[in-house]
Amino acid sequence: MFASLIASAVLAVGASTPPMGAPPVGIWRTGDDDSQVRIAPCGRDVCGYPITPTPTAQEPERRDIHNPDPSLRGRPMRLVQIFKLAQVSEGFWRGWIYSPRNGKMYHARLEMQGPEKMKLTGCLVGPLCESQTWIRAEPAVQTPG
Repeated sequence: MFASLIASAVLAVGASTPPMGAPPVGIWRTGDDDSQVRIAPCGRDVCGYPITPTPTAQEPERRDIHNPDPSLRGRPMRLVQIFKLAQVSEGFWRGWIYSPRNGKMYHARLEMQGPEKMKLTGCLVGPLCESQTWIRAEPAVQTPG
């Protein structure tokens, strides 16, 4: 009986934690300046949007002034999609990431390192990459099924 109670507790804890292959949907704290990014579904992919980057928090109407497209330089940073990633295998996504600091796009990959932590890497080419570890800013939301 005691063994079945432990097994039930383990199953209950496991059921409340999303699998590593679950989409990283939610609010995340970035690794560089403790900004926050909202990751949401966009079709079959996931997309990221800044919600509290440090400069935007200080200047809520900060604009995308480094965008290479002059017609987009007036849009508020809080509306800019900064990445789009497609799942390639369980716990791994690939796509692109936009840097509002310089207006450039980079190859990107995301690797889940558990339900509350992920590693996001942007690459210019080959080994010229930079990574950040992001921590979930809100509890993971379990999807039905």
